[in-house]
Formats: sequence, C-alpha cells, structure tokens
Amino acid sequence: MSSRIEMRTDDILAGWEMSVTMQRRTPLRWLVRHREFHEGHHEPREPLPKQYACWVPVTKSWRALGIDEDDLPESTMASEIGQIPADGGTWLPFLLEYRMIIEDGGGTLEDLASRYPQHRHLLFPTRPKGRSR
Repeated sequence: MSSRIEMRTDDILAGWEMSVTMQRRTPLRWLVRHREFHEGHHEPREPLPKQYACWVPVTKSWRALGIDEDDLPESTMASEIGQIPADGGTWLPFLLEYRMIIEDGGGTLEDLASRYPQHRHLLFPTRPKGRSR
C-alpha cells in the first residue's frame, strides 16, 4: 500500500502577482502596478494586455507548506536592458520617470539622463560615424 500526498492549487498557491514588461514603451499605468499582489488561488479576473503585463502564480513559502527549509533567493526577470532583479532594480524607477516625462511632460529627458547616466545612451542614442539621415 503506497501513501500518496495529494495537493490542490489552493494548498500551494499564496496568490498571484502582476509582472510588468520592463520596456520604455510600457505605459506608466502598468509600470506602477509591477508586483501588485492578489491573495488566493484563483487568478484575478482582470484581463491584462499581454504586451504590458501578466499574472504570475506565487507559491507559499516552504515553511508555510510544512517544509523546514529556507526559500530560494529571488530571481531575475527580462527587460529591455537585459536581466534585472525581479523587483525592477534601478531600471524600474528610471522607467517610471521616463514614462512620466513622455506621458505628461513632467520634467525633461536631459534631467533624467543626469539622474541615470548609465541609461543616457537609451535616451540619446548616437548615430554611427559616417552615416547621415
């Protein structure tokens, strides 16, 4: 006789988290919602535009599942500039300011470039030498 443990999604899911695409074209209204969390095993009914966001299931911690182990460290996510911390790292604050400037004129791209010099090349790309418009 074998003993089998049966688990349902409500046994292992803590909830759902919104993951937003980390690109300059993502509207501010979606960027501000990155990592929004909805508790429970049912996926939120709110439809999300797939080009900007999706719901990601979040499992309960190992200890909440009765396993005496530490959880794995948080991973990374894709972005327009490559892998970044899942919380958006320094790229998310840059994107938020960028979209505020683009969408409602709150500041200038030059100001943004001075606050985030590592991303200046994305704001003001240089043309290869010898090429004209």
